[in-house]
Amino acid sequence: MTCPDPFTVVDSETGEGLSNFASASWIQGRKVTVWGMKAAPPWRTMRGLGIFNPKHFGFDIAYKPIEKIVEK
Repeated sequence: MTCPDPFTVVDSETGEGLSNFASASWIQGRKVTVWGMKAAPPWRTMRGLGIFNPKHFGFDIAYKPIEKIVEK
C-alpha cells in the first residue's frame, strides 16, 4: 500500500493512532490494525500521481492502487 492511498496504524485494543513521530508508541509485540482506503479521485490522475507518489517520500517503488493488492 502506498501513497496517495491513505492508511493509518492504530492500537487494536485502544484504537489509539500510532505516529512515526512518537517512537515510544511502537513497542514490539503490540497488536495493531492497519486501515487503508482509496485516495480521492484527483490524486489518482496522472497529474495527482506526478505530485504525490512513493518517490515523493524517497521510495523507489511504483504506485499500485490499494484495491489491486488487498483481498476483498
